[in-house]
Amino acid sequence: MEKKSKVMKKMYPDWYFKYYDNIFKRNTYLEEISSVNLTYPLKDKVVLEIGSGKGYHAEEIIKLTPKTLILIDYQKEAFNILKNKFKYNSIIKPIMADAFNLSLRKKADIAIIFFSVLPQVSTKCELQNRIRHIFNNLLKPNGVLAFEYIDYEKSIRVYHENQKSLLINNDEIEVYIKSSYLNDTILIKYFGTLNEIQLNYEICLLRLNNSIIEVIAKELGLEQFDNISFDKEERRRMTFLRRPATNIVYK
Repeated sequence: MEKKSKVMKKMYPDWYFKYYDNIFKRNTYLEEISSVNLTYPLKDKVVLEIGSGKGYHAEEIIKLTPKTLILIDYQKEAFNILKNKFKYNSIIKPIMADAFNLSLRKKADIAIIFFSVLPQVSTKCELQNRIRHIFNNLLKPNGVLAFEYIDYEKSIRVYHENQKSLLINNDEIEVYIKSSYLNDTILIKYFGTLNEIQLNYEICLLRLNNSIIEVIAKELGLEQFDNISFDKEERRRMTFLRRPATNIVYK
């Protein structure tokens, strides 16, 4: 049995899961999982996805026949969606918990984190603590961490400071996105109306790029062995970290 953590406080607004598909759903889940699989083949592996949401990436991962697919989300709404969606698939194990305060008895070969969940912190120390916890408590000694992040410099070129960009506009929903760039973080704001009700939702991400991640990895005794892009602007990226072959004891 894995040791479960206390469930964290509610992170998303009440409308989030109801309107997720309208506002946030992408058509690139297959492409993204295929890119991950090229760097680290998922077949016959124990795969852990942190922040699984509504399970759209999981639907593509399972097609690659992993040995086990562990899905972790600490939101009750997400957990219920995952449990119902995959209830007839015995190799999928949904868990409702805070992954950054959890120890798995059956460790994973790879932990995958999309949606920039891991960098939703305000300091480098917080990010390093999360990475350290994953390697110490969720991964095998030779395990791999792959996590998505927003490249700070590329984001400025795509979404200028306080530039208001329309995401969706129809009879029910009008939503915009705006980014603010601070010294150490990016503040991404979603705002607009849902059925004439005001919508406001913010995400704070640590300022990252490839060079910063290389430094963070080195300070943790890890190595970055790949860094891939999920869009043509190279704004959404995923980095792959592992212990060096001669340093499998992680402290």
